[in-house]
Amino acid sequence: MTSLKSKSKIHDTTDIDINPKDINDSFEHNDIPLEHSEKADLIKAEKHRQARLVRQVNQAMKDPKIEKCECCGFPLDAKPFSLLCSLMELSELGSGFPLFFLFIKIICLIMIVGIIIISIPCIIDNSIAEKGDDWQSNKESWIIKSSLGNQGDVDNIYPFWQCILNIIFMGLIIVFYHISKWYLSRRDYEMDIYNITSRDFTVHAYGLGEDTTAEEVKEFFEKFGRFDNIPAKVVKVNMAYKIKEYIDITRKYEETSNILNLYEHCKTEGLPMPKASGCCSSNEIDAKKLTEELEDLKAKREKFEKDMPIGVGRDLLIGQAFITFETQSDARAVEMRYGKELSYRIWDTIIKWFTCNKDTRNLVYRLKNRRIFARISNEASDIFWENLEVSTKDRFKNIIKTSFFTVFAVSVSFGMVFSMKYIGQVEKDAIANNDNDGWGLRLISIWPSIVIIIINFVLGRSTRYFSSFERPHTVTSYNASVAIKLTIAMFVNTALIPLIVNVNWKNNWFEPGGLVTEATYLLISNAFISPMIYLFSPTICLHKLRMKKVEKAVFISQNEANKMFENPPVDIAQRYANVGKTILLTFCYGPLVPSGFILSFIGLILEYWVSKYVLLRRHSWPQRLSGDLSALMIQILPWGVLLYAIMNYVYMVKLSFEYSELAFFWMIAVMAYVAFPFESLFCCCKKNDVSVWEREHFKEKYEDIAETFIDDFDRANPVTVAQGWNWITDLLIRKKIVDSDQGAKMKSEIEKKSKHVFESIQQYAVNRENVDQLEARKFGLNLLTIGLNSYIKFPKAPVGTKKNLANALFPNKQKDKTNVLFTNKDPKVSDINTASYPNTQKPSLVVPYEEAIARPKVDPVYPSYPAPNYY
Repeated sequence: MTSLKSKSKIHDTTDIDINPKDINDSFEHNDIPLEHSEKADLIKAEKHRQARLVRQVNQAMKDPKIEKCECCGFPLDAKPFSLLCSLMELSELGSGFPLFFLFIKIICLIMIVGIIIISIPCIIDNSIAEKGDDWQSNKESWIIKSSLGNQGDVDNIYPFWQCILNIIFMGLIIVFYHISKWYLSRRDYEMDIYNITSRDFTVHAYGLGEDTTAEEVKEFFEKFGRFDNIPAKVVKVNMAYKIKEYIDITRKYEETSNILNLYEHCKTEGLPMPKASGCCSSNEIDAKKLTEELEDLKAKREKFEKDMPIGVGRDLLIGQAFITFETQSDARAVEMRYGKELSYRIWDTIIKWFTCNKDTRNLVYRLKNRRIFARISNEASDIFWENLEVSTKDRFKNIIKTSFFTVFAVSVSFGMVFSMKYIGQVEKDAIANNDNDGWGLRLISIWPSIVIIIINFVLGRSTRYFSSFERPHTVTSYNASVAIKLTIAMFVNTALIPLIVNVNWKNNWFEPGGLVTEATYLLISNAFISPMIYLFSPTICLHKLRMKKVEKAVFISQNEANKMFENPPVDIAQRYANVGKTILLTFCYGPLVPSGFILSFIGLILEYWVSKYVLLRRHSWPQRLSGDLSALMIQILPWGVLLYAIMNYVYMVKLSFEYSELAFFWMIAVMAYVAFPFESLFCCCKKNDVSVWEREHFKEKYEDIAETFIDDFDRANPVTVAQGWNWITDLLIRKKIVDSDQGAKMKSEIEKKSKHVFESIQQYAVNRENVDQLEARKFGLNLLTIGLNSYIKFPKAPVGTKKNLANALFPNKQKDKTNVLFTNKDPKVSDINTASYPNTQKPSLVVPYEEAIARPKVDPVYPSYPAPNYY
């Protein structure tokens, strides 16, 4: 447990120095109009790429003189993480990343236990038997000798004592699963202490009703929020709104407008006309049709803007709110009352009914006769605000649809792999009797394993694309959905097909090139080829090609140039899915191929170090993820044990039917364990307790450290951006960080730049892609040529990027020409809101590459910390 003393040290490292002098300086600048069609400065794009690499940003921000990227605020010369750094150091990226590596360590420990209990004794026993020649296995000596096939063609090939060892191992996994789940939760808590954010004080409440106001929500949770009936203190309530329709229209409007602008530009300059490129064809741009479409979108947007002022208070509410409390203990106590899942509530009701328990400490109150669900929120930057209005029912329908398409994709790949296996089986039978074709049999067994990995890669891309249409509420939930689908899909393609192809065990399991051989090569390829493909990923070459395209483009905005220069982000769902596939593959063939635990242990070690190296050396700064993903993926263990028990019984029935009763009863016991909600039952017996938060955080109140938060919910919500900045301005005034005159000036600038809420919503729509748009771009669908998809129009933003949190409230403006910031003749464009929407970049004027190199270095005003990362 972290002490208060060490806690204070942590706070010292996260405080942000707000200099009032910087505030005064920033108000002496003048507005400069935006330019939309100027070529990007590639020097800035390269600096942005360097700044966005995974580095020790928090440490670098302590140096006030460090050079920073002027568009995103990340330091250019931050020190890289050591490959041997601790997991606690990586918590700077969000607890989801260090917990991923901890997850691999936990699985490695399970594999070590499997090596000790299963691999070593079983391999020794199988090797001593020396009856593998019964299957003509001299061509596959080392594989068959380590497997059950070396027991020979006898009545009971699968020794009963090996079955008992497998059952003991499965029992240990179940016990270890609960220990691991508790340990992951504890480490997540420790990392949460190490990095305090606004989410620690905030709960996300559902089911409030569209007619419930913020005042009613505040009053309700102050009176009936905590499970112990102690009054809570609500600092602010941030309501969620129906903005999906307007955002979708705005994104389509901007896309269509950009295409028309590029068309007119090429027509005016006499350049080749761009073409709209799809998957299989490209067509000429129909300017007339696009103009009509643009007018229609404009009319829809204007209608929405006209109707919104009337209904923004009531009609656009969706019955959800982000409620920020004064202390962390208040937020945790509210979650303990209203954050229980359905299974917990059912068991809790049953237990109370049988025990006649009338304790009101666990009573869940209703707001306007509605049952409320509230839990600690995800990070503000983790939320897709436009997707919050998608109801559970609609999301369930979307999940059914996307699951259908995923199953279809898996079925197609299944058919391809099955056909390939069948052809390989025919070729294998043709050369099986040739004593000189031992290597031929090996190649026939190996090449399908390699092709399966390639097909799994394509399957992974398609699965991500289909899952993007589920309209997830958060990035974490999207990655969780993808990780689960990928794990199942890759396991089906990898492990089940060999079993189906080699269903006749007598002829195909232990023969040369049979099931045992294929399973062994699958485990080898999974252990070595998968990490190597990630290490030498083709995306690196594609990224280099994209950078070359930027250099050759007719023109490209600074925003798009920065995006295309930036290194690809880590696909954390794919990484989790690879580990999950390894678990299931090993458990599936564990009784038959005991050497699989050794191979998978080696593969997990490679996966750990390759993933850590690529993350810290090649990827860009990732989206901050919570520990929910690791908590979800660790639940693959009981399902893996169920698979293990089923396959253990299948092998016993096929190979030693006389002794299969024990395996059958164990399989039934594991099914009962997985089906029965023991955890929910035990949670009902657990006493609610917030003493840890009261003891460790009793001196911390939200307003005491609010100015240190990089993002917050009212500043991230596109409808309430201005309200959020006004609130933080009032806080700075109350703390006397700025005086009243400075505060009044800051508020005036906020009001000037946020005259209408639609400016903020449009800014969000343009600068943060929804997950379906992002995956479509990655998947290669509906893309235009480089000149076309690179043309981005930048709407004016309500606020700007400045040197520190206070300065982020207002834009940079040009001083006089003697100012060191403006030693060049070209004006600087800098009224884009990178504080609220950090992917917004400053469009540069036309700067030839040679001229950019020859220019003297200037020192523009940079933000003092990186803005939170959106897509």
